[in-house]
Amino acid sequence: MILAEPVSTCPYLSVLVSARSRADAPAYAGQVPIKHDSAVPVYRQLAAILREEIASGTLAPDSPLPSESRLMQEHGISRDTVRKAIEILREEGLVVTVKGKGTYVAEG
Repeated sequence: MILAEPVSTCPYLSVLVSARSRADAPAYAGQVPIKHDSAVPVYRQLAAILREEIASGTLAPDSPLPSESRLMQEHGISRDTVRKAIEILREEGLVVTVKGKGTYVAEG
């Protein structure tokens, strides 16, 4: 019997993941894996993951977000997808991008 459990309280990630698929999914240091077959666009899933890390304090104010390359590699997604997710967070005021330096969690 495969049990399902909610993986997130975030509305963008209100999908169920079976115990089997969770066991088969790669481990991303406690992160929810991206579901490429979900109805939720991949960039919104990544934005929700990063938003939750900011809200929980895993990504503290003034700390850098992981690089685009790292997010691409960890989640198996394209650079454009990463950039769309970061743009959502920028529009929400959660992150700021400093040209030539990177993207950082906004203060307060």
